[in-house]
Amino acid sequence: MKPDMLSQFLFLLSVVLIPFILNVIMRYISMIIVSLYFAAYLACYKSPTFLIARLAVSIEELRELFSTAMIECTRALQLISKTEVALTEQEYAVSNLYTKAINAKKVSWKKYPYYLACLVFSIIECQRHIMELRASIVLAIESARQQHLQEEISRRTITLIENFLGANVGKEQGALRVRPSRGLPAGGRLASENQFAYLRAPSKACEA
Repeated sequence: MKPDMLSQFLFLLSVVLIPFILNVIMRYISMIIVSLYFAAYLACYKSPTFLIARLAVSIEELRELFSTAMIECTRALQLISKTEVALTEQEYAVSNLYTKAINAKKVSWKKYPYYLACLVFSIIECQRHIMELRASIVLAIESARQQHLQEEISRRTITLIENFLGANVGKEQGALRVRPSRGLPAGGRLASENQFAYLRAPSKACEA
């Protein structure tokens, strides 16, 4: 379980268990502790610096995924080029957000809430673009894999059909070679001798 998810779980568990505390003083002390814990959670895991750091990690993971897409999507060169441009734009956006987070310390306290709200909104927008870009890269990789598998299925099917037809043709040719070697049917030689019997009969009459 991730640290931020664990913190959210502990906070919700504390909120659920507080009403079951019978002692009123302990109940108020627990509410104060939970409130301080929630404030610390927001300061640690929901601060602009932490969110931008998570965006940087997402960009690194996206780079690795893009490297896989470059290897597998060799036929979609235009898509690869557009994706690389979009990925570079998101890297620039994350770097720009990090610069704004550093400059937030120089903003006056009157303008700080508005500046912080704009910064958080920009972070959310950047995160949305990164997720959309990740989805498009995954779809491109899966489309390339499906196309490769379809071609492999077609190739194996054609090979199977050719082998099957070749085996049948070989059997038919073997059968044709066997039929002439069977010779004449039974009594064939006697039939041919009877055809020339009349030629031998007159010669015997002349001798008599």
